[in-house]
Order: sequence, then C-alpha cells, then structure tokens
Amino acid sequence: MCAFLKSFQLFRSLEEDDWPILFEAARIMRCEPNQVIIQEGDRGDELFLVMSGTVHVEMQNSGRPLHLAPLSRGAFFGEVGFLTGRPRTATVVAKTPVELISLSRSAAETLLQKHPRLRKLIQAVMAGRARATIEAIEKARG
Repeated sequence: MCAFLKSFQLFRSLEEDDWPILFEAARIMRCEPNQVIIQEGDRGDELFLVMSGTVHVEMQNSGRPLHLAPLSRGAFFGEVGFLTGRPRTATVVAKTPVELISLSRSAAETLLQKHPRLRKLIQAVMAGRARATIEAIEKARG
C-alpha cells in the first residue's frame, strides 16, 4: 500500500513528514464483482483509490442508468463527497475483484489544509468529470 500511495500522481507534492499521516488515514478495502461501492445519493466523505481491478461509474438519467466510465489502477473516485460532504453524484460498482484504498476527509483534512495544491488537483479532476457527465447526458438525450 505504501509503495502504491507514493507512486500515485495525486500525492507527488507531499513531503516526507506527510506520509505517516496519509498512511494512517488509508484503509484497504476489497470488493467482489457486482458489489456496489458507493451509491448515488448516499452521504459519504471517503475518497477511493483503485489499486487493482476495474470499477464502473454510472448515474441515473431520467430514471435510466447512464454508464459513464470504467476506472482501473491509478484512478480515484468519490471526490465530490470527499471535498464537499455532499451526497454521492454517481454509483460505483466493482466489475472485477477490486482492491481499493479509502481515505476519509476527516482523516486527510490535515493534508488538505497543509497542501492546497492537493485539494486543487482533486477539484480539477472533479470539474473535468462534471463536464464529461454533462456531455454524456446530452449525448444520451440525443
């Protein structure tokens, strides 16, 4: 887990004394295929990092599922709840056996305060995904 976190692009700006904080905040989670990891509309403040396997992101669009993207090793999800505390904006389901690292906002808050760049990187991904979601919805509507 330590080597994976240190290789993760998101954490490249961390300093040596930050790593113990991150390692303590991190929790390994294993999921089976078809297991719902997060559910659209639920509350949650965890960020999930994909160590292995593939998950699929989907959301409801006029009562029908809209498949957004598969995510695999090196990707992360759950950033909206992690940064804002708002309900989950999508459902994420394991498509294969998956190994994740979860970080709760409360456990990672020290790092987010110390490294505003980390928060900005997550926000940039969140903004890009919002744009992609809007495009997917528009495409689905024809």
